[in-house]
Amino acid sequence: MNDQEYSIRESSDGFMGDPPPEDFAPTPPKVPGKFEVKPPAGSAIPGAFLVFLMTLSSLLSWQWPERFNLFQVSRAELFRDGQVWRIFSALLGHGDFEHLFHNLPVFIFFAWILQGYFGLLASLILPILIGALSNVITVYFCDERVHLLGASGMIYGMVALWLVLYVRFDRGQWWAKKVLRAVGFSLLVLVPQTYDPTVSYLAHFSGFIIGLGLGLIFLPVFEKTAPVAKEQNVSTEVSP
Repeated sequence: MNDQEYSIRESSDGFMGDPPPEDFAPTPPKVPGKFEVKPPAGSAIPGAFLVFLMTLSSLLSWQWPERFNLFQVSRAELFRDGQVWRIFSALLGHGDFEHLFHNLPVFIFFAWILQGYFGLLASLILPILIGALSNVITVYFCDERVHLLGASGMIYGMVALWLVLYVRFDRGQWWAKKVLRAVGFSLLVLVPQTYDPTVSYLAHFSGFIIGLGLGLIFLPVFEKTAPVAKEQNVSTEVSP
């Protein structure tokens, strides 16, 4: 053979001729998760309006407790007197400023993200329904003289609803890892560290369970409103 067949011609810019073929194609870009896009600030408006009503209702009931006693519910008022509207109005009242202050930041945060990703059904309609059902269950097992008020049952239901939607629609993580995160979050944030006799833990528990149930029931509806991540304009062509 001629030795020139094995020679490699060089130029000032390097080797001439076609480069050797690549063994592997470039790794495709990671598909972004559905919740990587931050909800717009305007999504907090519906929750902020309910926060205003909670604050106003609580202030009125503190200032004039006899005139504004409609922001609470008892077993006698609901099952004996038939005042069904109280299971909704009781969500607005709070026992004192500390009670109100503990509930509002959590509520406004979850109302914001639920509204931003899934709309009014997730941020207000279902939470109000969850809170009302939680009130019914709680006062049923209470003495007739005990009055229930506050949004804690509703808030626990919102957290449960968000966890269901997170596990279902966030495709950025393996499903088992998402479940473990949801369970860990629930144990860390929702389980109380101390016992307070003035707190209705039944309302918390029932709200959370109802939130899980309604979240699963309404999953087909949320399939249509689930957030879609922004597409990335990444070229998948391999240069020759």
